[in-house]
Amino acid sequence: MTIWTPTLDPTLPRYRALAEAIRLDIASGLLKEDERLPPQRRLADALGVTIGTVTRGYAEAERHGLVRARVGSGTYVNAPVSAGPVPDRRFGHALRARPSFGIAAESDDSLSASSGVMDLTMSLPPPHPARQQGMAAALTAISHSPEAIGAECRIPE
Repeated sequence: MTIWTPTLDPTLPRYRALAEAIRLDIASGLLKEDERLPPQRRLADALGVTIGTVTRGYAEAERHGLVRARVGSGTYVNAPVSAGPVPDRRFGHALRARPSFGIAAESDDSLSASSGVMDLTMSLPPPHPARQQGMAAALTAISHSPEAIGAECRIPE
């Protein structure tokens, strides 16, 4: 069992911040496949949150395929779905829009149309490896060449 204690993103609800920390630490290699996460009670004590928050965070991570729970045995890390780059924490939760695992941010009034940020993760079904890789490739292509969007997407007049 690991002595892993995550740093929670204060801009997210705690359970979502826990799921996001799991995702980031898997992507960075800090958490390895089949590694056992701390028991819920121990992690709740370490983070200063309720056991319900940790239970919900682990459930959110499991829903997104990050971990698997074995009754009576613990919660274990799944293999990363893609080997994409780890998102940069400096850009805020909207730009870390969870492309690797589909964890979407809660609604945020600061993300207006004028901000130029479009969060497409809210309408995606649970992630599938092939879908995730295709979406990651498409988003990478768009980020490197925004003018490509105009050639592919026509808005009717």
